Amino acid sequence: MYILLLLSCATAKKTEVETVTSPPSIDVEVSQPEEQTTRDPPPRLPPESGQISTPSHCTAEEQVVFSCATIAQSNRGTKIVSLCGELRGEPSDWIQYRFGALGQVEFVFPAEKNQGFQAFSYWEERSARSLGYVLEFDQAEAYYQLTSKIGGSAQGEAEYNNFRGVSGYVDGQDFQIPCGEYSYDADNLDVLMYWFGMDDGP
Repeated sequence: MYILLLLSCATAKKTEVETVTSPPSIDVEVSQPEEQTTRDPPPRLPPESGQISTPSHCTAEEQVVFSCATIAQSNRGTKIVSLCGELRGEPSDWIQYRFGALGQVEFVFPAEKNQGFQAFSYWEERSARSLGYVLEFDQAEAYYQLTSKIGGSAQGEAEYNNFRGVSGYVDGQDFQIPCGEYSYDADNLDVLMYWFGMDDGP
């Protein structure tokens, strides 16, 4: 009788344990940050040619990335060096280098605007005494560098640290054509950092 009672109590406790229900499960949805599919807009756009007084080879609707009148040399009169373009932060954006007397473009690169930026190399040139930007391109066995650099004026390095103009190598000879008349509103080479993937904007 006593054994039966113990078995009865054990069975009751086992049934009680088995009937205890666990708390309901809670589904937790972890949100992931949305992948950014659009790029931030450019931090700054160069002005349209019609908005500034600096002479250039850019049309009134085109933007002036860079333009200056060069210093006349013995074998060359004053020329205009211009980098024109359409820079709106769109896939169709383009830049084009133009050189020649005002109203008489002698050299254009690239020949077609729709080549975008693939024909150029671009970098920021920074040192302890200067900061500048260089746009480079080559054609056949010649190469050209459009430079805007400003820095210290210590003896022996002032010219190198402060150069705006075009230089390069053509027909087996190095050349350097500095800007003469110059205006800051026509020097916007720094904005190209965005288009060459070096600055994603704010």
